[in-house]
Amino acid sequence: RRIDGPVQLIWTREDDLQHDYYRPMATSQLEAVVSADGKVQAWQHDVAAIATAPHNFIIASRTDGSGNFVAHLGADETNYTFGNFLARGSFLDTPLKVGILRGISHGYTNFAGEVFIDELAEKSGKDPIDFRFRNMSETSRGYRVLEKLQQLVGGADVPQGYHMGIGYGFEGTANSNYQYHNAVAAYVRRTPEGGVRVEKIVAVFDHGFVVNRECFKRQVEGGVMFALSMMFYDKITVAEGAVIESNFDSYRI
Repeated sequence: RRIDGPVQLIWTREDDLQHDYYRPMATSQLEAVVSADGKVQAWQHDVAAIATAPHNFIIASRTDGSGNFVAHLGADETNYTFGNFLARGSFLDTPLKVGILRGISHGYTNFAGEVFIDELAEKSGKDPIDFRFRNMSETSRGYRVLEKLQQLVGGADVPQGYHMGIGYGFEGTANSNYQYHNAVAAYVRRTPEGGVRVEKIVAVFDHGFVVNRECFKRQVEGGVMFALSMMFYDKITVAEGAVIESNFDSYRI
């Protein structure tokens, strides 16, 4: 109103990287009891993370601790049919502003859970997809997503030197219409230099009724790219109270 001319309201990339919300640091500890036939009889997932409540996007959730759900979602629910289930969270207050990154906390809670599922499958001598089938309802949407993934990659000969990793993601209470199911397979090999290279990713999604398929496809591709970026390159470094990374020359996508 007071300035006779345009006012730029868009943040610069430097403002965006150095003054935005950051994903909270987190760690998970998991324990399970598995029967001889590959059924999980008991499951426990403990998450410790930076508290998200003080910076929650819902102002009323900033003072009563309820805003910490952003830091532990994905650990406190499952689409698997475990016999006994326990999830717990511990949260540390820090001055660093933390919050949501694309999929709230499911990125690290699902990651921890699915890595553990793979470990349980290997210890039980089961195929990783078959082990998941044994611990899911055959009538669930998640089961059908895994079936489709199995059709796409099952039985395929993995080239020598490659490893196929399987992951299943789930968001939303099982009895709710708010559900997203994702199943992904990645073909990975070690490079001669001792690094790791992801050669191919196969992804299957059931997100309900999709209005704009092209937009959804871009969301999927963007999610894959950001996941790979975070796995191999991305990090935020805080020194003397300030974030060092400022643009894509220091924050690689």
